[in-house]
Amino acid sequence: MLNPLAAVTGAWAPTMPVQEKIQEKIVRHRFLLRDAMLIGMPVIALLMLSWWIDLFPRAVEWSARIKPDEAMAVIALGLALFAGTRVNAQRRERRSRIAAERTSRALAMEDALTGLANRRRFDGALRHVGAARPGLAHGVFMLDLNGFKKINDVHGHPIGDEVLVEIGARLRKAVRAGDLVARLGGDEFAILAPNLAGESAAAALAQRMVELIDVPVRTRAMAHPVAAAIGIALMPRDGDRAEVLRKADIALYRAKGGSRSAVRFFEEEMDDQVRARDAIEWELRAALDADLIQPYFQPHIDLTTGEVIGFEALARWHHPTLGDMPPDQFISVAGDCGLIGQLTDQLLRRACATALRWPDHVLLSFNIAPGQLRDPRLARG
Repeated sequence: MLNPLAAVTGAWAPTMPVQEKIQEKIVRHRFLLRDAMLIGMPVIALLMLSWWIDLFPRAVEWSARIKPDEAMAVIALGLALFAGTRVNAQRRERRSRIAAERTSRALAMEDALTGLANRRRFDGALRHVGAARPGLAHGVFMLDLNGFKKINDVHGHPIGDEVLVEIGARLRKAVRAGDLVARLGGDEFAILAPNLAGESAAAALAQRMVELIDVPVRTRAMAHPVAAAIGIALMPRDGDRAEVLRKADIALYRAKGGSRSAVRFFEEEMDDQVRARDAIEWELRAALDADLIQPYFQPHIDLTTGEVIGFEALARWHHPTLGDMPPDQFISVAGDCGLIGQLTDQLLRRACATALRWPDHVLLSFNIAPGQLRDPRLARG
């Protein structure tokens, strides 16, 4: 049998059998049917009972079994049963709604994978702690896992998820009662430790986290080594709620980079370095757009003959206020902010155009970043 809708949509679709339609309606209206049965069966029983047995004193002859007062009593009883079932249904619905609201609120404040607090709950807790009376030190720990990306790339995301769940459980074990552990996303965690006895207490708490995380995580008969980079800022010493998060993140950046676990407290020099690096990034973008970075050629000399056999092209940037900047001051910035490709392309074009005027035996050397070895344009040459 074909659905008439197929003539409109141009697709073939089977119609729903009558039995399935009936079953669907029964499921949809099951509570209404149940209430009707609960009310109807006692009413019918009472009507039959009043038909066969006179429930009230006889006012007329025996043949008139059901009298108006009896009928009104039965109807009143039925209405009372109906009202009772409705009240119970509303109570059940209210309890279900309250339970659903509690569940939704819990899920809105919880990370679905690890069961830890999420960013929303962490921000709320930090806001609450920040409003507490002054004089108490509250630690904010930002934590990243070193080596986690390799686990995801080699073993897949399901194994990576198992590692994250285990790390979350270890962090819960490491912190004190009343501390809050949150997963902000990916392999980034945050810990809020209120009422700390200063920097030494924060360092001891971070050391417990490192000791537990440094133990390899076993999943499916495999051991996965991971390490933790932890940045710490203290409130109110390092600022208010917004500032302490930013500064803990800066300290985390300084702790990252190696394969071993590291813990760093925020220092004001870090903030100065971050601001200076950010300024260099914006000025570097402008310099690349204006094509202001020039190649500088360093000669290569054959020590046996003393002849020049080639030149190495090095980047030189004449900063308007800082003067000539060596490559080590801005090449790393270009790599971090995604400008290394544009910088390499500009310098290589200029260097090759200059090398065309050299003798044939003079070679050009050019440095590229390790990540650029995967660039197919270099292979095409």
